Amino acid sequence: MSPSMSQPPMGNQAYNPGNSGGYTQPPVASPAPAGFPPHGGYPGGYPTPTEENNSGEKSRKRLLIISCILAIVLIFSCIGGLWIFRKQQAENAAWQAAHQYQAVKIDVTGSDYTPEKATFVPIRIQGTDLDKKKVDKRVKFFPNRTKVKLLRGSYNLKVEASPIQNDGRIYNIPENEVHIEVTPPKKKAAPASSPDSEETSEATDSPDTENNSAECTTCAAPSVSFDLEPIEPENVTDEQLEQLKKVYGEYGMEDQEVTQQVQVVTDARQAKKDEIARAEAEEQARQEEAARQAAAAQAAREAAARAQRQQAQEPPPTIADGMGKPVIYLYPTKKTKVNVKIKINPDLGSLTTTYPKYPAKGGWKVTANPSGLLSGYGNTYNYLYWEGLSYKFPWDFSRGFVVKGSDSAKFLEKSLPKLGLNRREANEFIVYWLPKLEANKWNLISFQGKNYTDNAKLQVSPKPKTTIRVYMAFKALDKPIKVKPQTLKAPKRSGFTVIEWGGTEVTK
Repeated sequence: MSPSMSQPPMGNQAYNPGNSGGYTQPPVASPAPAGFPPHGGYPGGYPTPTEENNSGEKSRKRLLIISCILAIVLIFSCIGGLWIFRKQQAENAAWQAAHQYQAVKIDVTGSDYTPEKATFVPIRIQGTDLDKKKVDKRVKFFPNRTKVKLLRGSYNLKVEASPIQNDGRIYNIPENEVHIEVTPPKKKAAPASSPDSEETSEATDSPDTENNSAECTTCAAPSVSFDLEPIEPENVTDEQLEQLKKVYGEYGMEDQEVTQQVQVVTDARQAKKDEIARAEAEEQARQEEAARQAAAAQAAREAAARAQRQQAQEPPPTIADGMGKPVIYLYPTKKTKVNVKIKINPDLGSLTTTYPKYPAKGGWKVTANPSGLLSGYGNTYNYLYWEGLSYKFPWDFSRGFVVKGSDSAKFLEKSLPKLGLNRREANEFIVYWLPKLEANKWNLISFQGKNYTDNAKLQVSPKPKTTIRVYMAFKALDKPIKVKPQTLKAPKRSGFTVIEWGGTEVTK
């Protein structure tokens, strides 16, 4: 058997006896069914290289477009976010700038006022800040130590009570409030941690770390000044002491400390009153001694004058030559203790009658009221009264008036107001002197000036602002004579006023 016949068929080959080789060629495959790719593979067939390149290019273009769009959106988002951030930052900076605290400069001054030796000054701050919030704060203010800071706004500041110095001195506080306007800052400062309406703090050795960032250090500080008027310790009233207790308690001072501070004022007041009383007692003793010496000297002069008259065989003076009813009115502006002294030249005259009785030492001491009513020596009086004798008073008749006795009332009613007397005083003058004037047919009347006041001196303490002394000297005439008329005038009555009137009928 040949080798070709002994081998089995291989693959798709089949044995064909009619073929010289013994095997037939594989049959030709039939066409593929519809929907299946020829030669096997994927539906539609395998893509060609050109188709694959076109598809990748489109994908890359789409990805590039999407990336560009996203980049643009991101850029605009960043720009918008940055703009919003900067706007918010600017608004926040503007708000912070407007809400910066500004220092308020407060000056407290006064005569003999030493801040280092005094308690705090109670200052009340009321008003409205820039947020329309009501502000009502009380500040314990130590000059040169306390730092007062306020937001923008309108405020009124008032000192509510006097500081108390360690020597017990206090002050009259200003009645009116002081108004200030805290204006917007000119420059921006660091932001505030919290927008409170007001902040106060006492200066210490350490910096004010809590509020330094909120204070506008570049702003012009509003300025407030209070000038305190001192009260003399002896003039401090119980009402003022009660006010100190009330206000210092409201400012948080402990009751015990308030009592101690007020006691300092009370002790200073009492010490000053004791000092004044001692000084008054010493002055009174000095005046009494001076009066005693003056009385002794006057008595010696009177004795000498009497001896001289007796030696010259002069007739003794009579009541007709006397100084009749000089009376003294006192009109202080307020109730006042007044000392009144009369000093007559002993060579020219002397006192005879006084009411109330004129003390030999020190003169009259009475309490005078603005109405003119006087009190003292256990009684009340309309005026002080005295009479005396005139020995050789230099009466001046070079000028005057010749008045018919029956016309005396009309003459006095017209003349006395020109000399400064009011209606009550003029009425009492006329009632006293009219009977004497009408008893004469004619009278030569002359109102005396320095020749009377220099020889019958009147001393009043405290010193009056206005003094009017009307003194009439007159002589009886059988018939009219010619005389130059006087010009009648008087100062305007103002302040503490002293009025005196009197007269003398001259018979020599």
